[in-house]
Amino acid sequence: MKAFVSFVAVVFCAAGLAVASAEKLTGWPDRKDALYKVGEPIAFTFLLTDDKDTPLPRHKFTIDVVGDPSVSQQATLTTDAAGKVRFTTKLDKPGFVRCDRTTGIEKKMGVTGAGAEPGKIQPAVPKPADFDEYWRKTVAELDAMPLKPKIVALKSPDPEITLCEIEVASPGGEPVRGYLAFPHDAKRGTLPAHISLHSAGVYDSNMKRAIAEAKLGRLSLDANATGVLNGQPPEYYKELAQGKLQGYAIHGLPDLDNSYRRRMLQRLYRSLQFLKSWPEWDGKILIAAGGSQGGWLAVAAAALDPAVTCCVAHLPGGGDCSGYTIGRDGAKRGWLVKQLAQHTDPATVLAAVRYLDAANFATNIKKADCLVSAGFIDDVVCASSVYAMYNCIASPNKRMIDNPTGAHYGVAPHVSAEGQKFIQAHVEKMRAGRR
Repeated sequence: MKAFVSFVAVVFCAAGLAVASAEKLTGWPDRKDALYKVGEPIAFTFLLTDDKDTPLPRHKFTIDVVGDPSVSQQATLTTDAAGKVRFTTKLDKPGFVRCDRTTGIEKKMGVTGAGAEPGKIQPAVPKPADFDEYWRKTVAELDAMPLKPKIVALKSPDPEITLCEIEVASPGGEPVRGYLAFPHDAKRGTLPAHISLHSAGVYDSNMKRAIAEAKLGRLSLDANATGVLNGQPPEYYKELAQGKLQGYAIHGLPDLDNSYRRRMLQRLYRSLQFLKSWPEWDGKILIAAGGSQGGWLAVAAAALDPAVTCCVAHLPGGGDCSGYTIGRDGAKRGWLVKQLAQHTDPATVLAAVRYLDAANFATNIKKADCLVSAGFIDDVVCASSVYAMYNCIASPNKRMIDNPTGAHYGVAPHVSAEGQKFIQAHVEKMRAGRR
């Protein structure tokens, strides 16, 4: 049975008030893995039904076909007697193609996608010659800073878990703020450490996630990405997201030294320093995991700190940021393209962003076990940018999860489950001394 993704497109009557009917379009490639050779025909089948899953024969609909390199077209298709229609395209270079449809509320929804030789995708521009030296100096400055953490014991909702709120100073003003959790009966030097990293936005640290990871026998830290206060009412985070921290991803650029995302990475490294200082850490296993922005942070963690032994990055953003300049899909809804369009000096900003690019960090991941996932209909972090980063990971211990029906905003359950399996297998391997 072929896997496919579906969405509902609501069609309004002429009066524009009452709903006349609803259509559901599903689509899938003719290969289960949705992978092809360059230049090879990529065939998709579409099925158009009503809201009761009854096929709609002889109906027309329009799809947008977008992808790499510079694939951009519209196709109006007509279903056959069974409500189906076949559509064929191809890619002349390694990359991905995605078929979208616009719903009645003018929002594009990914329907299906495919890739052509993604293992050959490379970043659009090379790593800056002084990239490694720049980050060596940054790390050295952080290593010279005393931790002096503030630790407040909290009442844990789980009697088997010790829970603390922590704060660690970091350059630039915003400290590391998060929740630390671990089994209350853990002995010194016995626990693998795990840091959970957040997707983009302004949020509280996730206490429940910290506890859930601790329940798996880990020293668990969940630190919010923006260094904001924990445990505040929703209005606090909303006000920051719509005010001071709106568009934070590009704050300070093109001045790299004063950029907000550099400070995020400094906080990330300070978080790792803190975890490694905790007496219950086993001194061997250090896991960094996250999705979207959190995936970028996980990759950067494994690059900046060789003590990180496992990196799980789902739909990681921030890779191949210059890809759109050579005609790649470029995740047109992603943070960078939108922000560059509003900046007076986009070329200088893009040059600075190269020092924050996940693909460039990936070249410095030498040994860590890495699991990465890509969604073929993801129009926020396009699959080509994920592969451009993944192909740069220097460690031989890496694995990609392809999700042909994967969009953004929420990791698919089966992908999330594979991530947990990967981490547990890593822990068991390390404990057995098989690294």
